[in-house]
Amino acid sequence: NIASASTCGTGCNPFVVGATAGVKPYWTNFEPRLGFAANPRKNLVIRGGFGMSRFAQDFASTALNNYNAPFISQTINCFPGATGATACPVGSGTLAQGAPLAPIPALNNLVPGVVQAHAEDYPNAYIMQYNLTIQKQFGSNVLSAGYVGEVGRHLQWAPNINVAAPSAGARLPLVYSGVFPNVTNINYSTASGASEYNSAQFSFERRYSKGLTVNVNYTFARNLTNITDGGATVTAAAGSILPYNRGYDWGNSDIGIKNRVSFRFNYELPFGKSSSRMMKLAIGGWQMNSLAFWQSGTPFTVVSQAFNPARTNATLVTTDRPNTVQGQSYAATTQNYLNWINLNAFALQPLGVAGNESHDQLYGPQQRNLD
Repeated sequence: NIASASTCGTGCNPFVVGATAGVKPYWTNFEPRLGFAANPRKNLVIRGGFGMSRFAQDFASTALNNYNAPFISQTINCFPGATGATACPVGSGTLAQGAPLAPIPALNNLVPGVVQAHAEDYPNAYIMQYNLTIQKQFGSNVLSAGYVGEVGRHLQWAPNINVAAPSAGARLPLVYSGVFPNVTNINYSTASGASEYNSAQFSFERRYSKGLTVNVNYTFARNLTNITDGGATVTAAAGSILPYNRGYDWGNSDIGIKNRVSFRFNYELPFGKSSSRMMKLAIGGWQMNSLAFWQSGTPFTVVSQAFNPARTNATLVTTDRPNTVQGQSYAATTQNYLNWINLNAFALQPLGVAGNESHDQLYGPQQRNLD
């Protein structure tokens, strides 16, 4: 909040930030962690657990240390006593002298460019994790089947709230153009993002027996969210098309892996066990090891930048998601690296409408590795 000069008075600090800098404190966090293990019959174990945790996430530059006029960020690289481009400004160069005076922009509604904003109600993010696993041992082998889930709430979601709604006619002005006519982006850091993770996990383990140890794991998972969490489809970042509709960006996580199989084995070679001491040193104790995995590709979104402004027809929006065609598969019939997407599965949406393609519904090439 910024107070005007007429209401603030002489010697007043017009910037009313508050003791918590807009971050909502939690003094009564309740974060239970529970677990159990049961042995209903011989060689059968059931395990489960629940845990909840909170964390402050407004420590990065996009959520904290937002430099808006008249505050500025200034970096000074200089050397006392030097001349030329590396010389320090007059009156500075030592810690005792302090930093040189910085140009302070005028405090009015003609602030240009990009403005950062932080929600006053910004609760800590919280994660709830839960699992249930059944394990059965037969001989030297253990078979496990389990469910693992997670729910995340109050995650950071920072759209540009200056983007106007789509229009089938003339483009609407920026939302805050009447207040800040020269501002383009108002990046608003909020704690309104969410995520969900659900997975079935299976494993087979042969514990050490006759020199052999084997472990095989398979996971089938769905990871859903409405935030941008490290994926490569930057042009379709969450909140970039419809910043006031969080549901529009709900879909697969940028880093979600749907299927993954991993395998490892260790075999102690039987040579030299009954030989002489010298032979044991030479040929005994050797092992054979292998690590391997296969996983489905990471998800991505089909976007179009053929129109500027985009077909959504909203100022500052330059990226479209198309409409999807019912009954058409996203993947090409004979899929390869040069023919990955079925173009017939997508169609141009009407002017002034955001395309109905969901976020990150397509998957890239699989990955595999063997050591």
